Amino acid sequence: MKKILYIVYSLLFSKIPGGSYSIGKSIRRNFQRLLGIELGLNSVIGHHTIISYHVLNKLKLGNNSGIGPYSHVTGTGKIILGNNVICAPKITFVTRWHDLSYNEKGEKMNIQKDGDIIIGDDVFIGTNVTILPKVIIGEKSIIASGTTVYKSVPSHSFVRSSKMVIDRLEE
Repeated sequence: MKKILYIVYSLLFSKIPGGSYSIGKSIRRNFQRLLGIELGLNSVIGHHTIISYHVLNKLKLGNNSGIGPYSHVTGTGKIILGNNVICAPKITFVTRWHDLSYNEKGEKMNIQKDGDIIIGDDVFIGTNVTILPKVIIGEKSIIASGTTVYKSVPSHSFVRSSKMVIDRLEE
């Protein structure tokens, strides 16, 4: 039954645009809850956001948090957004990677591994950001547009560029 709901949601309801108080937003929100996504008070997942089936029971948004439209949530690890987290459009959350290691015989092994993404309270994430597995973003941090976040970020930080330059913000 859950797979049928997921297919209906993916094909129809995830694409309904909606403003702050629209029927489309309400329909999307109800379907997201039916699919096992934990949504805090006043939290929203934007339209045209693709959510991998394996993430459904592992996605949690705190109060007043949102994932912008046209985002992509994939993998099999947990994704937890704290309270007051703002994600601009086109964010990619990835919680699974391939570990290309070798066994004793020197043969390449393709092992899939999972890693959670945890985002603290009061975080802003700009457009076109990719967040990779095993990342923790500390509270009150800002991630600039176009950044690939491949390692954890301390609280009160500003992260910019593809090389992940981390500047400390004043508290």
